[in-house]
Amino acid sequence: FFRPISALPIVLGIEDTYEQQDNKGVEVGFKYNSPDNRFLLNVAGFYTEIDNYQTFTAATISTLLTQVIIPVDEVELMGFEIDATARLHDYFAVNASFGLTDSEVIKDTSRPTAGNKAPATPDYTFNLGGQFNMPITLGGMDGEIFLRADWQKIGPVFSVVENFSQRSTLDIVNARGGLDFDNGWRAEVWVTNLTDEDYFAEMFNPAGFGFPGSLRRYGVEVTKRF
Repeated sequence: FFRPISALPIVLGIEDTYEQQDNKGVEVGFKYNSPDNRFLLNVAGFYTEIDNYQTFTAATISTLLTQVIIPVDEVELMGFEIDATARLHDYFAVNASFGLTDSEVIKDTSRPTAGNKAPATPDYTFNLGGQFNMPITLGGMDGEIFLRADWQKIGPVFSVVENFSQRSTLDIVNARGGLDFDNGWRAEVWVTNLTDEDYFAEMFNPAGFGFPGSLRRYGVEVTKRF
């Protein structure tokens, strides 16, 4: 026989329903675009206050170890973001971005986590990418050949508000390339996590489990736009 979830013992403040998450914040910044459109710059600073921050944690309900949502009363985030794109050649452009975030749990009536870092919020992120696009004519069809590579660096991050098992800095490289024709046909090859980094996307230790991130994946795609 199965019991309804409401009949299960409630632990750690877990309930079947929870208050909606409310965000309040302010963001200021500026944008710059060069007269020849070859350089774009965006800079922004932000402050965000989140009430009933919805976060996952691991808990034992009856005999089940499960992933559940337990809201955190109040979380604050502040930081800045900067991103830029530069077209170095008619066929080649590079882009880069950097973000820095200071996060803190201000109030948490379910657990003694005030002062901890917010979960799933890395201290910083950095992205660097390059894209090559060149017009071609192949078999009487006009289009372009394209190549793109991206490097993403993700700073230290916790998966749960208890701040168990901090994941260290992670580097991920993705790439793709192919042909894109004006008649709607597109063929490309792609690879994600090129360096085959072994990492956890989420960790719930010492509860005893986590979700591994994707290892190297690659494939070929052919699509037609109508």
